[in-house]
Amino acid sequence: MKLRDEVGKRIKEKLDLLKTRAGHKKLLSDLLFPSKQREGDRQISLRYADELEKKIKTLEPLVRALRSHIDYIGDPDKNVAAYLLIGKSFTSLKATNLLVRNGYAFQVTELVRSSIESLNLAGLFLEDGQEKLLKRWFDGEIIGNRTAREVISKAVNKMNEANSSESIPFEDALSDIYSIYSSYTHSGYSALFDFIDVFKEDFDFEQYSQFHYNGKYLHLIDNLYVNILMGLKNFYIRAKDEENLTKVEALLRNETGSFANQEEIGKEMDRYKKLEK
Repeated sequence: MKLRDEVGKRIKEKLDLLKTRAGHKKLLSDLLFPSKQREGDRQISLRYADELEKKIKTLEPLVRALRSHIDYIGDPDKNVAAYLLIGKSFTSLKATNLLVRNGYAFQVTELVRSSIESLNLAGLFLEDGQEKLLKRWFDGEIIGNRTAREVISKAVNKMNEANSSESIPFEDALSDIYSIYSSYTHSGYSALFDFIDVFKEDFDFEQYSQFHYNGKYLHLIDNLYVNILMGLKNFYIRAKDEENLTKVEALLRNETGSFANQEEIGKEMDRYKKLEK
């Protein structure tokens, strides 16, 4: 079953939990509990933000170094496009750190989604044979994420074929994940549950639920950070920049826990292979 097919089930589970009024009952029994809970969640967010700040400072020189492979910032060139798109995603990573510190989990998700789209576009434009799409983009046309997913999926399976590995439904998987992100961007009901303060049974104006969800969504920021590194690696491989490529790979080695192993990848892809039969 695809992730998007489980949205209805998640809505029902959240509604059923809300109907128990467990949060409201906890407030009645201990008026200070919500504040104590929020403070605990806030401290988790602050510790994470401090660590992310260190990563951002290490990452920035590698993003800035892309500029050395560009003659003029106004050229309609694939390197310029990738530089702008990766740079945009990097500044968004910096912005997520501010949001995490202040308990804006919903907005973090929206920003991560937009940033991943930008990195997908950078990967699309760096692929050979994408000159027409690149020209359309520089002419002001919006290139949809579906197009990027299709090209990236073909590139991944082309590498698999070269390595005598089986084809995987990568495009379907990317599309499924994209649909979950889209629920936040387009204000889907399942996403808006994040804005419910279960203690006061109201909209979360005081950031009780948002600091709680911060802790649950931090892996999305980790994913963005790793994807920026992958985007840099792709660029520097094509630019034959061994010095910066070595630095990027060193940072990627520090993120080994963010990568699934072959068995985990296989199990996840089985979700989509079964649907193809």
